[in-house]
Amino acid sequence: LESALDTATFTLEPIDRHQQMALLKSTCDVPSNNQELSSLVDQLFNKIPRKSLEAAENIIGIPLMVVMLAEIFKPFVQTFLKGREVINSISLDSLTLLDIYELFAYSSFRRQSIEKQHLDAENPLTERLLHKQNYLYKGFVKLHGYLGLVKLVKQQKMHLIFRDKKDISEFQEQAALLDSAIISKYEQDIPHFNHASFCEYFAAKCLFVRLTRMQRDQLKDFFCQTGWCA
Repeated sequence: LESALDTATFTLEPIDRHQQMALLKSTCDVPSNNQELSSLVDQLFNKIPRKSLEAAENIIGIPLMVVMLAEIFKPFVQTFLKGREVINSISLDSLTLLDIYELFAYSSFRRQSIEKQHLDAENPLTERLLHKQNYLYKGFVKLHGYLGLVKLVKQQKMHLIFRDKKDISEFQEQAALLDSAIISKYEQDIPHFNHASFCEYFAAKCLFVRLTRMQRDQLKDFFCQTGWCA
């Protein structure tokens, strides 16, 4: 094929543990000469249950996942730099692939909200405002779920998922004002996610919620429709 198509092929191998650690520390902005901080990142990384993730084809060996973990770990690194003990407060014993996406989405939302609105990360009111159960984050997830489906589902088939046209119009209005760390740009009513897996994660999350609300006859109608997906 290389000869016939006049092109080159290559194989990507998972990055090894040493490369994973180097990338994680670099993304977390850990200076190479700060041994104490470097040790903290080592401890954080070692708390990830490797065995449970091996089934996902060595998912931690994928650079994207390491960058996502760095986003999750950054708040702990920043807290540590302020002289506070954090390692015992971190619970990653049951971390799964979906947990990584969930933690990454929330960490991205929280960090960007603090930076854009110039909030005090140490203020208890900030924690209450940006808590996972608060309406701001729930709205963030719902909007990204809708946009994930916009990217994957043909527009004329969206009514199978969103039965109320008002839902679609409200999401469209919100999307026009979107400023997200997970979506690089939104133009001509089409979102461009930083990575396709983010799009798929939010779309699946939204679809799951919508499907669980459907009656049996609605589910049958939904799955019997052909060509609903782009």
